[in-house]
Amino acid sequence: MWDLITRGGFFIYPLLFCSVLALAIILERAYHFYRARIDVDGFMDRIRPLLTEGRLTEAMEVASALPGPVARVALLAMDRACGEDRIVAEGSREIRRLEANLRGLSIIAGVSPLLGLLGTVTGMIRAFMGIEKLGGKVDVSILAGGIWEAMLTTAVGLTIAIPAMVAYHLFEGKVDETKAMMKEVVMEIGRLLKDGRITAPHDPSMREEEDGIYGEEEGTLTP
Repeated sequence: MWDLITRGGFFIYPLLFCSVLALAIILERAYHFYRARIDVDGFMDRIRPLLTEGRLTEAMEVASALPGPVARVALLAMDRACGEDRIVAEGSREIRRLEANLRGLSIIAGVSPLLGLLGTVTGMIRAFMGIEKLGGKVDVSILAGGIWEAMLTTAVGLTIAIPAMVAYHLFEGKVDETKAMMKEVVMEIGRLLKDGRITAPHDPSMREEEDGIYGEEEGTLTP
């Protein structure tokens, strides 16, 4: 197998590097998203009665015991000493952590097929240059061998790009889902603080009239 791959020429080596890098990013992001997961419905079912009854400290203890960006932003939303600017800043940091390395994965998915195509083109050029040196007298099997060796890089490039692109879009979907959950939780906490026995320290509605601290159009954080 290794002998087959190495017959693809020079461009096979940067493609192999891209494959290793893409695999590392996919595994790292998969682990990160696994740790960031949260059952939002279960979380809200636990803190909703606490906030309604004014037991803010107990609700904050529940949030602090859970991992992930949703729980961290929810904790800040319940913190009396925390202003809305800090909630926005923390939410933005959490989103950036989720999106870390995804741009690199997208670049690999876009560049790998181009590297493969470039390797195929240069391989074809070498093959036809060899035919020219032989005065055009060449066996068909020799020509076919040169062509399939040249096309190896295209095959390798596509093999790398397809799973990288699929993983990128799956992770992007997870980021969007987390943004929506963060918005939902902060809005709900704001409503509970407003309607319960305690009041929020700043804007009582947590900007509920302005659709929360998160942008409505994209579901992204807006300062």
